Amino acid sequence: MPTSTQSWRQGVTRYQWLVLFVAWLGWVFDAMDATIYAIVLHPALHDLLHSTRSPPTPEQIGWYGSIIFSIFLIGWAIGGITFGILADRFGRTKVLIATIIIYAVFTGAAALSETWWHLAIYRFLTALGIGGEWAAGAAIVAETWPEEKRVKAAGVFQSAWAGGGICPNSIQPDFVPPAQDFASMRDGYWPPPRRSSLVGLSRRSAHSAEPPARWH
Repeated sequence: MPTSTQSWRQGVTRYQWLVLFVAWLGWVFDAMDATIYAIVLHPALHDLLHSTRSPPTPEQIGWYGSIIFSIFLIGWAIGGITFGILADRFGRTKVLIATIIIYAVFTGAAALSETWWHLAIYRFLTALGIGGEWAAGAAIVAETWPEEKRVKAAGVFQSAWAGGGICPNSIQPDFVPPAQDFASMRDGYWPPPRRSSLVGLSRRSAHSAEPPARWH
């Protein structure tokens, strides 16, 4: 039985690659955000839970850390459902841009936390954007790419999570400074301008061709 040697990349347009790249890059930054939190969790809570009497115990740090992470996951689920619905109503591109702004702003705002529940609120709001970015980004990729190539495009899209997990230490090594205090760790929460640059790229990619009307 003859088999085709044609590459699956053949026939993919420049516009389709651009859309995949924008969505992929957004998911990279989502993963980067999650990795930053894992890196700064212990020193952040050590600072935020510190009282005049004594420093927090490892058990306290683990307890409050798990609460914050649970709140984050709840926000992620709510964001995915909510912004998925909004993407159908207002368009994929507009929602994708909005979610990028949301998680960029509130990731940076986490550096302003003064208590553990401040951090929990910022993580919840960040998660709304992360969940929504996946919903809008995945929909755009699926609707842009040809049906027979969507599975491979989705695989490339999902690979961004691994790339985002590597970024914090490879792009900005001072995410893990010698002094394990939250004051030095706050800088790790200040890359929103990098994320926000995706907004311009998203808008450009959405208008560089003739996408479906529901995207706008």
